[in-house]
Amino acid sequence: MKLTRQSLRNPAVAAIVAAVVILLGIIALFKLPVQLFPDIENPQIAIQTTWRAAAPSEVESEIAKPIEEVMQGIPGLEELNAWSSQGESWINMEFTLEADMNRVMLEVISRMNRLRPLPADSDPPQVRFGGSGWASESLIWFFAQTTNDSETLSPKQERILEDQVAPRLEAIEGVAGVNIQRYSSAGDQLQIIFDPYLAADFGIDLTNIATRIGRTSDVSGGV
Repeated sequence: MKLTRQSLRNPAVAAIVAAVVILLGIIALFKLPVQLFPDIENPQIAIQTTWRAAAPSEVESEIAKPIEEVMQGIPGLEELNAWSSQGESWINMEFTLEADMNRVMLEVISRMNRLRPLPADSDPPQVRFGGSGWASESLIWFFAQTTNDSETLSPKQERILEDQVAPRLEAIEGVAGVNIQRYSSAGDQLQIIFDPYLAADFGIDLTNIATRIGRTSDVSGGV
């Protein structure tokens, strides 16, 4: 009400303010960018392969390059990029907007079946719609947590998620893939148990052994 009274008492000021607002609106209207079509990202398919403890050069030569070679010439392929890092390879393929992605996916899977055998200790490649990294952002997240005093899931509970829950979610129509991520999981452990009396008989220094094991760079051996 105070603003209304002030406007009635000073009509000239109110008119000037209204004119300035209208002028700014007209300027903003003509300054707004106009485009015929909105920005659209081209459809993409990513292939992720993990090879535990392998160096980037090994990942590139044994995994990334063979997959790149077999993917060359796919109809509609515009750009192919590959990244190789410690224990992981990521290949991202970008296609034209006119490409039939259902047929493209079948073609990608067919070519993956013609791929020469990858290293025996590498995980099977995962093919999914999306971009580099996790540009194929997850639509839904499900969290599993314990109801007892334990902070982490037991190995049995993790196997239930992998063998029963994940396959049922992947079977749902329209689901491109299911990825299980673990947080604060103890994982598998390698335990080395010593007999202190026998070690003393052989003159084995347990402290020295523990120090050497802790300094190992063999990632495949764990911690």
